[in-house]
Amino acid sequence: MLGIIIGVGAVITIISLGDGLYGYIKDQFQSMGSNLVVAQVFSQSTARSVAPEQLYQLVEDNPDTLQAVSPYVPTSGSLKFGTESYNYTSVVGVAETYLQISASTLADGRYLQYLDVQNLNNVCIVGSYVANTVMGGNPVGKTLKIGGYNYTVVGELKEKAGSYQGSEDDYVYIPYTNATRMNKSSMVMGYYFSAIDDTVMDRAQWLIEQKLLSVYQDENAYYVMNMAQILSMMDTVNGMTMTILIAIAGISLMVGGIGIMNIMLVTVTERTREIGI
Repeated sequence: MLGIIIGVGAVITIISLGDGLYGYIKDQFQSMGSNLVVAQVFSQSTARSVAPEQLYQLVEDNPDTLQAVSPYVPTSGSLKFGTESYNYTSVVGVAETYLQISASTLADGRYLQYLDVQNLNNVCIVGSYVANTVMGGNPVGKTLKIGGYNYTVVGELKEKAGSYQGSEDDYVYIPYTNATRMNKSSMVMGYYFSAIDDTVMDRAQWLIEQKLLSVYQDENAYYVMNMAQILSMMDTVNGMTMTILIAIAGISLMVGGIGIMNIMLVTVTERTREIGI
């Protein structure tokens, strides 16, 4: 009976936690907007490489389909405020257009500007978790040390994902030009696009793919996916994961069932004479 109880409890717990985690991840992606298109570049060749200016031009040439684009450059730079280090906070390099693409809202201050990106200004935008938990509130004007450089906080974003460690609110955004300098590489491997609306997602993805193909001449040098594809992939992975976990929990049920079956069999076998009488 204990095996049965543990097995049933495990199945219920796994299903509940799996559904909760899937719902959280799905909400995180959907908070980016239903018109998001992500482009990832794999080629490291400098002979064939797409420049951010080329993709900015692609957006300008197709105003009926594409709305904005921003490079997206994660950094490995450490974050410090005062004497404390924060290793779990994500530091990402973006352009001034990322606020529009990510559907974020400013709570205080300003966002990154074109001149910040062009002049490699040491300014940053912080999420609500960084603003309130790390910096104690009212972060605008305060200084963070990122990758050994002092950055002035010029803006704070409104809470978007529960404001806890590791969430979308635990982010610091700097100009992508600063991020490439910090990474000691001029290559931008990721781009975030926003389409005009979700009805032109396929055309937006096609335009981006054609542009990257014209540059790299190799379909394996890049990967482009839209929000609908991302959510579909999540559904597939979540279904497979849940099936495997439930199967593992089902072993406890099987073991418990075999145990009860054998106990009942032995109990009856030992009393065959008495039952017959």
